[in-house]
Amino acid sequence: MCARLALAIAALLLASMVTACASPSASSAGDEPTDVAVTDVQPDAGASPVDSSSSVDSAAFVDTNTIAGPASPSPASVEFIGSRLAQMKVPGFASCVVRAGEIAWCGGFGLARLRSGTKKAAKVTKDTSFLLASVSKTIVATAFMALVDSGVVTLQQPINDNPAGVNIALPKDSGQQPIRYIDLLTHTAGIADNWSKMTLWYSDGSDSTIALKDIVAGYFLPGAKWYDANANFTGNGPAIAWQYANMGTTLLGYLIESWVKQDFGQHCKATIFAPLGMKHTSWYLADFADPDAQLAMPYTYKQGKFQPTGHYTFADYPSGALRSSAHDMARFLQMYLAGGSAAGATILKAQTVELMTKPAVAKIKSDQAIQWNRQSIDGQIWISHGGSESGVTTDLQFNPTTGIGVVLLFNGKWSGAQANTSFSEIRKHVLAQAALSQGQ
Repeated sequence: MCARLALAIAALLLASMVTACASPSASSAGDEPTDVAVTDVQPDAGASPVDSSSSVDSAAFVDTNTIAGPASPSPASVEFIGSRLAQMKVPGFASCVVRAGEIAWCGGFGLARLRSGTKKAAKVTKDTSFLLASVSKTIVATAFMALVDSGVVTLQQPINDNPAGVNIALPKDSGQQPIRYIDLLTHTAGIADNWSKMTLWYSDGSDSTIALKDIVAGYFLPGAKWYDANANFTGNGPAIAWQYANMGTTLLGYLIESWVKQDFGQHCKATIFAPLGMKHTSWYLADFADPDAQLAMPYTYKQGKFQPTGHYTFADYPSGALRSSAHDMARFLQMYLAGGSAAGATILKAQTVELMTKPAVAKIKSDQAIQWNRQSIDGQIWISHGGSESGVTTDLQFNPTTGIGVVLLFNGKWSGAQANTSFSEIRKHVLAQAALSQGQ
């Protein structure tokens, strides 16, 4: 269960895939079996298959559990997306599109869980919660920037100015400036991901018993359990070079916890999830009372079979362990597209949202904003963040100019040019369906 070893590469590949293909021219098994044959991918009784000639196509069905407002996928959409999921070898997919301030379209396709033994298959809906992987980092950034708005802390403030008294020093820091909060938010802090240590923190089936403060102390403090002066750091000082760092976001999550004097996950629930009505979102597996009904099982596809990973998490959870639904994340995008306010709640100031979408370290990496990325798609700038973990691929994108946002959640991974094209076609299709639903 060490998929985050390739997370930085996967996230970058996903970003480049959208840029290239969206143009006009173009472990542990948990309670599931160790593998499921493709021929066993079938919906529950009563669910209409789209194409019985394809085991993945036959798993595709429409989410009829839509709320008033968002349009449901048409039969043609079910067939179109089902065929693309078959090409990608992915069991299920959920998406919502935000347009003109509204959640204009939502759909769930395929299977959140494959049939296994006496357990029936479960279909994906707009409310199925997926492991978000690195899309989780956008929540961490939002939580921090809300503290900036409140005057608690500043972006330029050294991270060692914190209530917990944690003093983080780079091994080769003589004469260089201290790490600042902005450095953590732009992957320029000089922190590296040491996967020989980080793979030890995965937890199968339940939340980790290792506290966030212990992860931070054990990784960053000299002489501690997981400290390595060479492998835990890049060798560069702050604000010199860009290197994607999950551990930078983990550290930021803990520092937020120290400022608010509250469990980080609970703080996010109180200040972001609850105000926005994100009822299917949590950092913790324990908050999902019925995982079979509520969660999308992550799947890998090997040798013609879907293999469930089981539900898992990791102790350094702020870097990628959030679970949420397409509809909940659409609410989150609504907030960003509306200048920081949605559902009667103000999460961020309008000027803060604008700041977060601008290039933050232009001389180092021009497309790096404050945690978010800037992508050119079809000649327009989209603000985005992708995610990749074992058995999941996710993407969150919004266009401040057009007011359009899209959530794309898959409980599988893919490779190859044809699958990449299928991903691009799905993205284009859901955006087009949302436009049609609003008569545009």
